Amino acid sequence: RRVFFFFFFFFPPYEVLDPDGCIRVEPALRHVRDKIVGGLLTPKDETGDCFKFTNALAAKAVELGVHFQYGTTIKGLDVQGGQARGVITDGGRVDADSIVAALGSYSPLLLKPLGIRLPMYSALI
Repeated sequence: RRVFFFFFFFFPPYEVLDPDGCIRVEPALRHVRDKIVGGLLTPKDETGDCFKFTNALAAKAVELGVHFQYGTTIKGLDVQGGQARGVITDGGRVDADSIVAALGSYSPLLLKPLGIRLPMYSALI
């Protein structure tokens, strides 16, 4: 009973899709159809509008005093004595008390020189 409850509670119902089914659900995949093996459709899984969410989150962060530096390239991190001290950018150094590496599949590239290995892999299709 515990296993069933776990599966039912944490894994929504799903449908196994063949490559044509994947394209039916997401037509933008048609140009890579030959690279698709299959997929899972979770019709009861809840998703939101990522663009709307991240813009609202950024607006709230600005209200709380966050300053975003759009168009700035991160070159590395300044870590001294095991503590994050700043971010090195193409525009110079930015002091920081804390750093959140939220760069998606680029996060491992930023952190690898510090000996931090993230188990993230990008999927190429």
